[in-house]
Amino acid sequence: MELKEIRNKSIEELNETVKDLKKQIEDSMEGIILGKDKNLRKVRAIRKDLARVLTVKNEQEKENSIVKNEEESE
Repeated sequence: MELKEIRNKSIEELNETVKDLKKQIEDSMEGIILGKDKNLRKVRAIRKDLARVLTVKNEQEKENSIVKNEEESE
């Protein structure tokens, strides 16, 4: 997942993406445990994507709270 792609999403879309990525990790781990899948790199890549999405989400939430606080103080 490209960082540009992630940054263009709204917070609601990022929340949905987080849910999807967590589900993908869960499914991949289940496949590994059951012996259906042996690709651990896939899980690592999904975790990195999840970290990127959560980072951008937190950045956007902080920006929104700063803007909100500035508007209230004026």
